[in-house]
Amino acid sequence: MERQTTRNEVVVVMIMCLLGIRIPLKTYLLLALLTLGTMGFSNSSLGHLNYPTQVIFKCCKLIPVLVGGILIQQKRYGKLDFLAAGCMCLGLTLFTLADSNVSPNFSAVGVLMISSALLCDAAIGNVQEKSMKAYKATNTEVVLYSYSIGFMYLFLIMLVTGDLNQGVAFCSMHLMETYGYALIFSLSGYLGIQIVLTLVRTCGAFTAATITTCRKAVSIIISFMFFSKPFTFHEIAQISRLKIRGRPSSVVDSRGCRRMAAVFGIDVGNTSACLALFKDSKTEVIANDSGDRVTPAVVAFNESETIVGLAAKSGLARNGPSTVIHNKKLLNEKIEESELEEVVNASTCKVKHEEGTLRYELKRGDKVCSFTPEDVATCIFKKMYDIASSAVRSEADLRAVLAIPVHFQQNSRQTVMRSAEEAGFEVLQVISEPSAAVLAYGVGLSNLYEEHHCLVYRLGGETLDVTVVQVNAGMYTISGTVHKSNLGGNKFTRILADYLAGEFRHRWKLDPQESRRSMVKLRGAAENCKHILSTVSTAHCFVESLCEGVDFSYNITRARFENLITSHLSEYLQPVHEVLEKAGLSSKTVTKLILSGGATKMPKLQQAVRELFLDAEVLSGISPDEVIATGAAKQGSYLARPFDPDCEHLAMEVPAVSKPICVKVSEEAGLKCIIPALTPVPVKRAQVHTITSQQSDVTVELYEADGDSCGAPLLFGK
Repeated sequence: MERQTTRNEVVVVMIMCLLGIRIPLKTYLLLALLTLGTMGFSNSSLGHLNYPTQVIFKCCKLIPVLVGGILIQQKRYGKLDFLAAGCMCLGLTLFTLADSNVSPNFSAVGVLMISSALLCDAAIGNVQEKSMKAYKATNTEVVLYSYSIGFMYLFLIMLVTGDLNQGVAFCSMHLMETYGYALIFSLSGYLGIQIVLTLVRTCGAFTAATITTCRKAVSIIISFMFFSKPFTFHEIAQISRLKIRGRPSSVVDSRGCRRMAAVFGIDVGNTSACLALFKDSKTEVIANDSGDRVTPAVVAFNESETIVGLAAKSGLARNGPSTVIHNKKLLNEKIEESELEEVVNASTCKVKHEEGTLRYELKRGDKVCSFTPEDVATCIFKKMYDIASSAVRSEADLRAVLAIPVHFQQNSRQTVMRSAEEAGFEVLQVISEPSAAVLAYGVGLSNLYEEHHCLVYRLGGETLDVTVVQVNAGMYTISGTVHKSNLGGNKFTRILADYLAGEFRHRWKLDPQESRRSMVKLRGAAENCKHILSTVSTAHCFVESLCEGVDFSYNITRARFENLITSHLSEYLQPVHEVLEKAGLSSKTVTKLILSGGATKMPKLQQAVRELFLDAEVLSGISPDEVIATGAAKQGSYLARPFDPDCEHLAMEVPAVSKPICVKVSEEAGLKCIIPALTPVPVKRAQVHTITSQQSDVTVELYEADGDSCGAPLLFGK
């Protein structure tokens, strides 16, 4: 054994000599691991600490470097060194306490991460100093081998986690940017590391840390001298009142633009609701108390309480007469008779239309209660309010932007807004869903000279909306929209449920379709299978006591499911052609494609829609369930901050006519459309008409048409 070990050592030494390595390989392995640690912890801490807090912590690098010098190199420091470290610890403690009171993005996890990064950084400096002096290694050698081994570590981690393919795909799509940024980053990083290593070699790790800390301090001072950043004075003021509880309504970002500490974006659909939060220059989706990022928009009225969300949906089979589903459709005051009939037939509870008002009749114990769609919407928004208040640990100043469909009229928008306000939110604005989807990806905001035609394909549980949004100079204009109330993801669920019912009937000679309760249970299981098949190739369906006490167990494959829905896909693609015709575009002129709504997760549907726009960039970095809420939260971030000309993006609501405006002059036949639908107002149009010399007066009539064809017009001016 001893002889074998000696041979291995000889082989290692020979390899090191051939490669020109002076420092032992195990030291480079340690340095590479510590480098990954300091970078990983530092970057991860940004999600829990704001940037100024992170800079202050990094300025205190002297403390771990001093401790590391004592432990690793057995160095001796003077009393002034320890005094400086003690003062830094005291100042850091005061700053941390102040920041925990003022910052909306502060947590102990972030402090732990940045502290771990500093410990790794201190260990790197001391190990480098000790090794370079002991083995007389050059700067180039230390940089080359420690970072090469670190790259191998990173490569293996990405290979194991599956992130490598995504990274390669991204780089291949942005070759010029990848090579350009890599060259700049590697060159500047190499020069910086060479300077630091030279300082470590000649002056030691402690002096090098002192110089780099001074450099950071000078950078901060210069930034405050030349840019509007009152953060430092704000933090100093906070130190003097640490005992005061509560959070301010606004904070200051890195450009000095004041913004709300917490601004929410809310998307409430027919089947689900999503809540997003914007704070510290980033957007995140807030999970509910069950840990789900999407909450079912289902409300159950029990005898003693009102239940919203998954619990209400799970009890739909046994508590159907007291449960409300698909409430959003009834919030539209201009709902068509055919759509209203569909909602009434699909509803598990009674829906009555009395004196022009829709009402639900529900059983609460022995009583029969009546609720309007607005009342039910308020219950859903209250659930969102509870989730929001838990996220920010406060019930004060919860501001929000609501996203609603384009086809909702002004009265319907006001109804939704009232529901949210009754729940406790301060509504900053109500915006259209397709605009929120485009804003979520920031299309046209990074380069105001770009012009895009974005197609937003939103397929929810009950409806399909296809909209073309024109982006020009940072302005979003809806060029055309098509709404289908009879197409949604639930139609695919019903198709799958009918197939499963047929399989059960074939096997057990029992028909679950004869029982409404059995079909509610089977549709719930079919919906779960549909979600699973969006990610894996096989799903298992199990329903306990489906019909007459018989359990149902069945394995469904994605291929079988796609075969069931293929014949129906043409219905879901036809609105795309309709909206392109309305907007006067072709599929080749669409530059961005955005899929939103949970039903767009189905691979077969995604493929069918993408094949229509081969030249367009498909934006899919945000979950389709969350994209609209994310865009609404971003809009809220612009609205919540006071006007500041230095801020790049300012969002304003631009009203538009929802229907075409037509004119009829005297005895001329037919109507002429002078203002198309979705035209922003105020607007001015000139129209030339010919009259005879015998005419002494002219009659001009203005009509609001029901469609672009100007059919069935409504006279509103003469």
